[in-house]
Amino acid sequence: MVKPAKGDAANTPVAEDASGSAVYAQEINNHQSRIITSIDDENDAASFEYSFELDENQHLATTEDGIPFVYDKTGDTYSIVTIMAEPWAKDANGASLSTTYEVIGASVTQHVDTTGAAYPVAADPTWTVGGAKAVVPSIRGGAADVYLNKTASHDFNGANNWVCGSVAAVTGLALPALGVGLGVACGAQALMYSVSLRHNMCIVLTAKAYPPFFQPSVYYKTSSYGSWCR
Repeated sequence: MVKPAKGDAANTPVAEDASGSAVYAQEINNHQSRIITSIDDENDAASFEYSFELDENQHLATTEDGIPFVYDKTGDTYSIVTIMAEPWAKDANGASLSTTYEVIGASVTQHVDTTGAAYPVAADPTWTVGGAKAVVPSIRGGAADVYLNKTASHDFNGANNWVCGSVAAVTGLALPALGVGLGVACGAQALMYSVSLRHNMCIVLTAKAYPPFFQPSVYYKTSSYGSWCR
């Protein structure tokens, strides 16, 4: 993986792929970064592989929507290490191109359909540091408790897609029988939630085995669950 750049440096290529296409690495904020690859012409590769170095307890998986994420499983605790955003690719005219992820082993490959595209084409996978942890069994009367760290708690208040993607992914790991609808249920919770966090606390959601899947969220402090609220 290439190191994300900040400021003006983000406009300078930091590497080339196997076919010579320029690669740009950008740090969006303190928990999100992205890699943009430029497909300069029809002779350039239209598929790009990104490999992950996984620790002993870490695994690479995909959500039901095909979004890759890395998670850690320690006992009955599942935590998101990083999750990718939906892939996008645009041609020189700003037209969106069809693009998908493929997961094989510890690698993610982004494929771009450049049929009829105006060059150059830009393709961008974006990574977000994980902020959701699911613990089984729940101590709040549900099937599992999903703890958000401070960054995820703040973004959850705005119904941020990456947070609900993380919540759906980690809850699906802890409770596979829940099936679909977790992301929608998370979004509904986020829209009802207060836009301000109290006393620098974090949010915990309690997952249920039946719709609407999540009990009303509450606040928790660092002492409630180790150092996850940070």
